[in-house]
Amino acid sequence: MSRTPNLKVGILSDVQGYAYKGNWGMHNCENVLKFLAEKQVDVILMAGDLADGGDDPAPIAYYYDLVKKYFGDKMPQLVNCAGNHDFWTHANVSGKTQDQAFKDFCEAIHDPVEDPCRKTIGGYDFIGFSSNNEKNYSEEDCQKLIPILEDCVKRDPVKPIFIVTHFHPKNTVVSSHGGSGRTGLRAVMDRFPQVVSFSGHTHCPLEDERCIWQGEFTAINTGALSYACVPERFVNNCGPIIPFAREGIGFMTMDLYDDHLEIRRFNAEDLHEIKADKPWTVAIPHKPENAIYTDARKSQRTAPRFRDDAQMLMRLDYGFVYLIFDEAEHDDFTHSYRLTMTDLESGKVMETKYISNFYRLERNRDPRQVFRIPPNTLEKGKRYRFDVYPVETFGNEGAPLTLEADIPVTYPFANREEIGPQE
Repeated sequence: MSRTPNLKVGILSDVQGYAYKGNWGMHNCENVLKFLAEKQVDVILMAGDLADGGDDPAPIAYYYDLVKKYFGDKMPQLVNCAGNHDFWTHANVSGKTQDQAFKDFCEAIHDPVEDPCRKTIGGYDFIGFSSNNEKNYSEEDCQKLIPILEDCVKRDPVKPIFIVTHFHPKNTVVSSHGGSGRTGLRAVMDRFPQVVSFSGHTHCPLEDERCIWQGEFTAINTGALSYACVPERFVNNCGPIIPFAREGIGFMTMDLYDDHLEIRRFNAEDLHEIKADKPWTVAIPHKPENAIYTDARKSQRTAPRFRDDAQMLMRLDYGFVYLIFDEAEHDDFTHSYRLTMTDLESGKVMETKYISNFYRLERNRDPRQVFRIPPNTLEKGKRYRFDVYPVETFGNEGAPLTLEADIPVTYPFANREEIGPQE
């Protein structure tokens, strides 16, 4: 394989920023742009939600000025799409329509006011496709991609075609199977095996191997620069937002070679490379029958397991009940834990699930797991068996770690959702 890339690309999304340095999303964005400038990337892909709202184009102009600041006279080509945040407007504040918000977005980032917007860079085709919040990548709206893709194939029948959208093609990468997946995108992209799709919106940590998918084409979830989410609703989440979500922020680089793409993932805060020994490698041309990152990966992966000397204990604290235990081991990582709680007198079984800390910065990652049992779950004066099952990211589940313990009849349950001072 050639080791001199034809093009070097940076990939980011979901800054949800404001036009000042102290804003968290823009702080991370500046950190990333400085890094990408040092890497001398030729192209930057931005998959939407650059601003927190479409009323004010200042964050988009601020982003463009940051690119100029760090790249100087070696400005990369920018391929962008607007996300739902970039289209959202508050008529009582700005009086803008979504069309005006998109026009302001394009002008602030020095793009033509076109949707989709195609750019041919270094012999490769890049397409930014936004689709406002009313059309929202409807099947009809996605048909606009077809003649553009056909022309890209006519221009070069071998090279990949890169499409940047905010929402995902349906049933591809993590978080695309629910409301964030678009059947219109999937139906169009299925017709073009050269497509490499980059999409944002769902803020998934890039440690998760489900962020890349291959079938009829290749799809990649870009992560986010603002905060991290997962599609599963774990009890220690706040909706989709995971604990310490500001740590699970990521971006990517992609090197383009004649016969393959090499994609590397990074954390946006401390700039460490995620799984530096395992970059994603996508063959050119894409042949679905030879694809690596398919749904079949689940059957090729092992389940996590607890060490033989792993321990678990129960802590009663501030009116809550906590389980503290040694994390399970896996050749990738343990994504989450399924907890069953059995009332040993009645036999009643309750279940809940918790996300692990796999995405946190190494300096903050505790090898123990500390999970608070939801209020109004357990009863005073009863004995319970707690079984904790470790689960990897594709759903393979290992054998449980087990503890039997009593809840004292005098324990003063808090029975509230508030987090205590020890948390």
